Amino acid sequence: MSKHLQQHEYQFEYKTNTILERHDLVFFSSVDEDLILLDEETSHYLVVNSVGYKIWNLLESKKTVSQLVSGLMEIYKVDFDTCFNDIKAFIQQMVQHKLIKVCL
Repeated sequence: MSKHLQQHEYQFEYKTNTILERHDLVFFSSVDEDLILLDEETSHYLVVNSVGYKIWNLLESKKTVSQLVSGLMEIYKVDFDTCFNDIKAFIQQMVQHKLIKVCL
């Protein structure tokens, strides 16, 4: 039985040079323009929209936040600050739910 991810209180501060990568125990599958991410350890899942899907694809290998923003800027033709501010909450949520991790 699938469960939606629960909210956590964990917060972290990241900068443009923070390195992110996919968590090893996440299964993913596309459905139309959405992406389903499943934490294999807990069986919790999250459905993300097309922008989240693009971020996931960009994280095929380790990337800095700046590299993610640059990749999205090419796709959506927005400025750096707008893009950075728009993805902050998404990255925070993905880290909280252990779908992506911060590399130290």
